[in-house]
Amino acid sequence: MCKKLAITVAGAVSLGSYEAGVLYEFLDAIAQHNQDEQTSEADRIEVDVLTGASAGGMTAIILAQKLLYAGDEFKGPYDNPLYNTWVLVVARSGDRATTRATIRVARVWCSVRSTGDSRQRRGIYSGTAKRLTGR
Repeated sequence: MCKKLAITVAGAVSLGSYEAGVLYEFLDAIAQHNQDEQTSEADRIEVDVLTGASAGGMTAIILAQKLLYAGDEFKGPYDNPLYNTWVLVVARSGDRATTRATIRVARVWCSVRSTGDSRQRRGIYSGTAKRLTGR
């Protein structure tokens, strides 16, 4: 029996784009783990529950719908439903504060994707979350 995973996504407008990037990377890591021929059935990981509040709820709904019915739309870090929604659509919405924050996250996302060091990725994501949320 595989391991079940529940994901809860917090809210906070422009934090949605940050969380979308983290979720994409997280799901990519799970997919690589599950596709590894050395991974036994008991060690496989399945996302069982997705939930969120506010912007996190929107991200969770997008993710759940696409994973269930259109998983092939996750083609890459810059061509997937989460990136397309939070970076391409929200950034073009005209809301200046959201647009500025989204563009900053998109730049970080690009720089994170260009590095192969997962410790550096975590550091960049953590620093971005602190800058966006003020925490």
